[in-house]
Amino acid sequence: MWFLSNSKSFQTFSIAQQLWRRTVTTKSLVYHRFGEPESVIEMVEGELPDPADKQLLIKVAMSPVNAYDLYKIQGHLHTGPKQFPYMGGSEYVGVVLKTGKAFTTYNEGDVVIPLTMDSGAWTTYKVVDESEVCRLPQEVGLQEAATMTITATTAYRLLKDFATLRQGDSIILSGANSGVGQIILQLCKLWKINSVGVVRDRPNVANLKEDLVRLGATEILTDKEIDETDLFEVYPSLKPKIALDCIGGRIGSSIARHLDKDGLMINYGEMSNEPLSIKADQFVAKDSIFMGFSLSKWMEEYMKTETQLELFDELAKEVLRKRLVAPRMELVPIDFFKDFPDALNFVNKANRKFPGNELKMIEQEIPDPVEKQVLIKILLAPVHPMDIDIIKGVYPFKPKVLPAVGGNEFVGEVTKVGELVTYFNEGDLVIPLRMNLGSWTKYMLTEEDDVYKIPADSQLKEAATIGVNTCTAYRLLKGFVNLKPGDSIIQNGANGFLGQTIHKLCKLWGIKSLGVIRDRPDVGILKQAMERLGATMVLTEKEIDTTDVYKTNCLHKPKLALNCTGGELADSILQHLDKCGVMVTYAGVSGEPFTVCASSSLIQNEQRLVGFWITKWNEENLRSPQQICMLKELNQLLQTNQLETPSMELIDFDLFKEIFEISDGPAKRFALDMTADEDVKWLGEDLCPVVPAPDCSIVCKKKGKRNDEECILRY
Repeated sequence: MWFLSNSKSFQTFSIAQQLWRRTVTTKSLVYHRFGEPESVIEMVEGELPDPADKQLLIKVAMSPVNAYDLYKIQGHLHTGPKQFPYMGGSEYVGVVLKTGKAFTTYNEGDVVIPLTMDSGAWTTYKVVDESEVCRLPQEVGLQEAATMTITATTAYRLLKDFATLRQGDSIILSGANSGVGQIILQLCKLWKINSVGVVRDRPNVANLKEDLVRLGATEILTDKEIDETDLFEVYPSLKPKIALDCIGGRIGSSIARHLDKDGLMINYGEMSNEPLSIKADQFVAKDSIFMGFSLSKWMEEYMKTETQLELFDELAKEVLRKRLVAPRMELVPIDFFKDFPDALNFVNKANRKFPGNELKMIEQEIPDPVEKQVLIKILLAPVHPMDIDIIKGVYPFKPKVLPAVGGNEFVGEVTKVGELVTYFNEGDLVIPLRMNLGSWTKYMLTEEDDVYKIPADSQLKEAATIGVNTCTAYRLLKGFVNLKPGDSIIQNGANGFLGQTIHKLCKLWGIKSLGVIRDRPDVGILKQAMERLGATMVLTEKEIDTTDVYKTNCLHKPKLALNCTGGELADSILQHLDKCGVMVTYAGVSGEPFTVCASSSLIQNEQRLVGFWITKWNEENLRSPQQICMLKELNQLLQTNQLETPSMELIDFDLFKEIFEISDGPAKRFALDMTADEDVKWLGEDLCPVVPAPDCSIVCKKKGKRNDEECILRY
C-alpha cells in the first residue's frame, strides 16, 4: 500500500500555523481525462482563501493511494468524476489550521478525517465544510487515521453486513496482504473468527505468511496452494461461511469453491481485471450466494449518520488499545508522486453420455403396507438429466446404499394402504412430495407423508412432471424476485422442458419473458413454437450478444435471469440483467463454468447470484403450507387447461434401454410407461405421444411379473 505524505508528524502543523498567511499555496494532483495514472496525473498549484463560516482550512498529512483511486482515474468506476479537471484521492488525515469566524466546535490543531469518499485527498491543503469531516483523538496514529474512511470501514462492513459471524466461525479472503485484507485479519482476531487468507506466490512468501499470521490470520495459503489444499477436510471447523474477494479471476473462483454449504461470496473488487469462473453446482448443490459490496453506495446511505460516526469511534478505540494497526505502507512525498508503483500491477465439459449399461432390471417380492405405509402402482415416471447425473455420481445427492432404484418423479395409483393410513384410499392418484424415492419401478412402498393426492381425473403426463419441472418453474418465478405484471425475465435453455413451463407461467401471470436458445437449422420454426407457448421473444445465442431490445425499450430490463446451462449462455443473459437484479442458477447442463465481472455485476449494479435446488427446497418445506398451496395452484391450472406440460415420449418400462441409446439431447422429454399391464385402467388417447417417436432399436425386452412382485430399474 502507498501513501502520499505531506508531513512526518503533527509537530509540523504548529510550525505551519505560525507561518499562516492570508492565503496559502496548495499543491494538488489532478487529471483532465481518463487514462493510466502515470500518464494523466499532473501537479498543479493554486491559492486557497480563508475559510468561510462553518468551513475549515486543513493541512493534509497523509493520503493513501488506493486501488479504488486508480480505477477511477482509468475510468472504470461508475462513481468517477462528472467533469474535469478532477483531484485524485479519497481518504486522508489532516489537521485544522484555521476555522471560520462563526462559532464552531472545531479548534486549530484538531485531527480530522473525511466523512465522504470523493474528498479530493491528494493535495497539501484543503478548505472543507466542517460537516464533511470527523474529529479523532490526537493519540490515533497518522497511518491508522488515514485509512479509516475507506480501508478500515470496508473491512468492518464486509464482516458485519452480510452474515452473523460468531466466535469460532470461519472466513476465507483473497488479497489477504492488501490494505483491506490486513484490517480484516485483525478484526477477525479481535472477534475470535477464524480467517484463511490467500496471497499470490512470490520469492519471500514465507516471510509474508509469518507477518500475516502475526496480524491475526489463522492460516495463509498461496494462490497455488489453495487449489490443492485439504485444510478444510482435515479441519472442518475452518470451512468458511463467507468468502471475501477483491481479486476476481482464478483466485476469486478458487476461494468460492471452498465455501461451506449456504455460504456467501462477497466481491468488493476485481484487481485481476478477470471475471470469476463459476460452475453451476456452486449454486445448485452448495446453495452459495454471490453478492457485491460497494463502499460508495454504503456511504450514500450512511454518510454523516450516527452509524458512520459510531463505526469510526469503535475503530479509534481499538487503535488506542493497540489492538488494531494500519496496513503496512510505503510513504512517498507528494512532490515525488510519479515514483510510486502502479497499484494495479499485482504480483470442462461434463461427460453427458447416458449410463444405460449401469442399469439393469431386477424382480423382487414386495410386502403389504403396514401402519402408515401405502403401496403405489407407478403409472408414469419421467427420465430427467438429474436422474442420469445421480447414476453417474456427479449430482449433489448420492444414494446412501447401492444398489439403488433410479428416478425421482412419478404419478401413481394407491393399491393398498396400511392400517393407520387415514388420508389415502385405494384408487387415489398420487405424486411425490419429496425427491429420491426411486420412481423407476412398477410398485413402490412408501410412507403416506411422502406423497400427495391429486384429482382423480388428472392427466397422467401433466401430473408426472409436477414434482420437479413444474414446481421448479413455479419456485424460480416466485421465490427470488417480487415480479409484477409487465416485469421482464430472461432465461437460457428456453426450449428445455423446464424452460417451456417457465414461458407458460410467465404468460399466465403477465410477465414478459425473453428466451435464449442455441442456433440450429430450424431455429425459425422453434422460435415460433416458443412464442406460441408464451415467450415474448426468443433469440439465439448469437443474437442475444448483439440485441438492442432493452435499449430500445421493447422490453424492460429483466429483474430475474434464470440459468440452467452455465458457460457462455450464462454470461450472455447476465449482461442484460437489470440493476439490483437476481440471477438464479438451477442447473449446469453444459458442464462449463460461467464468468462474472465482479466490478460491474456485483459491486456497481448490486446484482445477486444465487442457486436453487428443488430437492433441498422440498425437504425444507415438506408438507408446509407453502408447498401444499403451490401444488393446489398448479393442479388447478392443469385441471382448467390454463397450463400444459411439454410433451413427452412414452417408452415402455420393459424397453428402458431405448431411452439411453437414442441420444442425450431429448432425454428430458421421455417417460417410462408402466400402464401397459392388463389390469391397469389408465389407457387411452390421453397417454399417446404428442410428437411421433423417432426410429429406435429394441435392445432388450423382459416381461415382468404382476402385482405380487416388483420390477425395478436399479444401478
